[in-house]
Amino acid sequence: MRGGGRGGHGGAHGGGRLTKGEERARGRAKLRIYLVYLRAFGSMGFILLWVATNVAAAALNPGQSVTLKSWLDEMMTAGPPALPGLASFLYTAGGFAVAQTAMLLLLPIGSVRASRRLHAQLASNVLRATLSWFQATPVGRILNRFSSDISAIDSEVAANLHGVLRSALSTIACALVCAFGPGSHAAIVIVLAAVGAALVLTFGVYLPYVRCAREQKRLESVTKSPFISTFAEQCQSAALIRAFGAQGRCVLEMASRCDAANRSIFFLWTTNQWLRMQMSLIGSLVIGAVVGVILWQSHHITAGDAGLTLQFATQFIQLVQNFFKSKTFLEVVMNDVERVDEYATILPLEAYAGDEPPADWPSAGAISFTDVRMQYASASTPVFEHLSFDVPPKTRVGVVGRTGAGKSSLTVALLRIVEITSGRIAIDGIDIRTLGLSRLRQRVALVSQDPTLLRGTVRYNMDPGAGMEPASGGGGGG
Repeated sequence: MRGGGRGGHGGAHGGGRLTKGEERARGRAKLRIYLVYLRAFGSMGFILLWVATNVAAAALNPGQSVTLKSWLDEMMTAGPPALPGLASFLYTAGGFAVAQTAMLLLLPIGSVRASRRLHAQLASNVLRATLSWFQATPVGRILNRFSSDISAIDSEVAANLHGVLRSALSTIACALVCAFGPGSHAAIVIVLAAVGAALVLTFGVYLPYVRCAREQKRLESVTKSPFISTFAEQCQSAALIRAFGAQGRCVLEMASRCDAANRSIFFLWTTNQWLRMQMSLIGSLVIGAVVGVILWQSHHITAGDAGLTLQFATQFIQLVQNFFKSKTFLEVVMNDVERVDEYATILPLEAYAGDEPPADWPSAGAISFTDVRMQYASASTPVFEHLSFDVPPKTRVGVVGRTGAGKSSLTVALLRIVEITSGRIAIDGIDIRTLGLSRLRQRVALVSQDPTLLRGTVRYNMDPGAGMEPASGGGGGG
């Protein structure tokens, strides 16, 4: 054997800070993030069907009130039962019930499908990520993606997407009823002017709100990761914390992390209350304009038209508020999709693809290291370089050295947990870098130096898939 070791895992401290701070995106979520969610939500046909049910429900909902008013007017002029008006109302109400039911059935189907697909992509990439990425990423940051972000995708993204679409369509329908209800051209102009002014004012309130709320949501996500990491670390180290009498310090640290996480949530909800108050003030503009027009046109407008117009004027501002609130919340929760997509697309992955080894490989067990150099991502110097040695078939080898000399790193290199930077490692003459990782790790066994008690027989734990035929009869002991 020849070569030199320069420290094993202990070299991790030589290259500066290992763990990087969590990056936070700024500005609104990109269009690509919305497309990522929609592709996970369903096919193009499924999305178009869902949109069509929303359009139908939004159009037929005010249609119920319009046809009901027409039926009542018909009964007052022609007398009951006024069957044509009744039929129109029943058809409209029945169509709305069908569209609403279909929409409410399609929404959870798409929401669950999107959550499952995004979670599957996230889990697949995290499980295949390189060891250097796990070394540089705190566990709380990973758990935050799988807990908080996935929970928001489960319960909030589809609901707010539905809220934006439905509120926009209902606002248009409601504005048309408010505008054309009074009847005269002057009244229509006044109501439309009030509606336009309300929209302009609402948009002016919305712009500063959404910028503030979006960044507050991102801060909430970022401050939650240290809280989760601290909680997990203190749970794992509870015995050591008690042994060194550090309970007070750990409690204060946990309280500080909790306060930092709650601070963003508090300011986010305070901002939401501010938006609600501003929208209520703007709503009085439309309601006042409609009431004024009704009083002005009182001699030329029927009681049914007046009641219908006033009803939808009251609903209009609520719909506008719901639209902007849903749109803002959608932009905010798309941050969770953005964070999950980050881990689902750009993580450094291990190379699982490769050549297929012979069925009986490794049959002899000959190991050859040739001018091997390996360095951990966190280390400033290689753990070993110019390392060359041969292990003959069917032999046992003991590796002796001081702590940090690189003994465990040989196994790390042999299983390609960390890729070597140069040289060649061969088992039975086959360069292991040409093999797929799944095949390599299926054929090479590693017994950890940490003792573990396993349930079941020895044979079951050696071959849990029962895919190997015993060389001789008899099973393992318990």
